[in-house]
Amino acid sequence: MHGRTASTARWKMQARPSAAVHTTATGFADIREKTLAEVAGKRISCSGTTVADHAGMLRYLETMTDRLVPYTPGERMAGYDQGVHNVLLHDGSLPGLTLHDNSGPILTLASTKGEPDTDEAGYVLNDNGKRAHIVHQYDRKPDLFKMIRQRYA
Repeated sequence: MHGRTASTARWKMQARPSAAVHTTATGFADIREKTLAEVAGKRISCSGTTVADHAGMLRYLETMTDRLVPYTPGERMAGYDQGVHNVLLHDGSLPGLTLHDNSGPILTLASTKGEPDTDEAGYVLNDNGKRAHIVHQYDRKPDLFKMIRQRYA
């Protein structure tokens, strides 16, 4: 695997009330540090490739929204949904969760080094050398992006 592990989530959700945490700007730093310590060293997942059945996706979105709203603006908050997504993966909020790394059906490229391997037909290969079903963030790899634009644009 290259760099940080990107993954996707797939599960059947079970009914469970969510615990939304909302705070004032003065209490945000304490919660941020505590939460960061709880997930530090855990696998990183990209929220851009979350997969579930219909009921599971609705539950995921409800759980995410409970944690994201109301929005508390702060310094360097762009993309903070990624952090919330990763907390949900590791705090038990998503029972029945299955994580896949880049050797599975979805290949997430932003955190990988270099260009991905392709087969003789030009299909992108995952870390196991099999054709990826979904290639996420291909635009982050200049040669791959160029090949795709030439082929399909």
